[in-house]
Amino acid sequence: IRACDNAARKVPGYREFLRAHGTSPAEILGLGLPPTDKGNYVDVYGIEERCLNGVLPHRDTAIDESSGSTGTPYNWIRSLNERNSSHIFISHFARYCFGEEPWITINAFSMGAWATGINMGVALQRNSIVKSTGPDLEKIFSTLQLFGPEIRYLVCGYPPFLKHMIDVALERRFPLGTYRLMALLGGEGNSEGLRDYLYSHFQPVYSGYGATDVEIGLAGETPISLAFRREARTNPDLRRALFGSDPRLPMVFQYS
Repeated sequence: IRACDNAARKVPGYREFLRAHGTSPAEILGLGLPPTDKGNYVDVYGIEERCLNGVLPHRDTAIDESSGSTGTPYNWIRSLNERNSSHIFISHFARYCFGEEPWITINAFSMGAWATGINMGVALQRNSIVKSTGPDLEKIFSTLQLFGPEIRYLVCGYPPFLKHMIDVALERRFPLGTYRLMALLGGEGNSEGLRDYLYSHFQPVYSGYGATDVEIGLAGETPISLAFRREARTNPDLRRALFGSDPRLPMVFQYS
């Protein structure tokens, strides 16, 4: 309620959006809010109208661009405070899932304007040494060779890319099995069959959930959420109880 009231007072576009939908301040208190989406809000009001006080901030600000999977990439303005909250969540998540023994993070997410790339590297600097290679196998293999197998590595990237990394290492006879590798997946879903394949060289393997439109690091897999999903593969009663008749095996994340 506080967030909505603050936006209604300080964000010109949102204030006009509420007025256009006939929503009064009293209805805000009752959370009688019209839902926003790209069609009725983002496409209607300009970027400055959707900023605090109708002003595009010129410091402590980053611009993310979404993938364009809906047909049009969208740009999103992120303040330093927003980013800080996201970085704290990712840092806690990483410490919980991967422990506190030192590691080197190899950030193999796509770099550039997409939210997860550079931003993920910044977040994980709270936990580790970070090298943001992007999805470049030559840089990844050379980094592993440079620092050697004595330290742990967390490789962050799209699920198919980490599979590709294993496949290429096997083709080249790169000694991937001598390294202690962990994996943080994101960007798209993955099957448990793929996770089983990654387990041949990565332990543990967890995925994070987010969206450029909202923010990265909204939720993450944990040991218990992963256990639910993996058990549901072979337990039809549990699968039906959790997911109903969904023919897929949805991913399960823990929020907050």
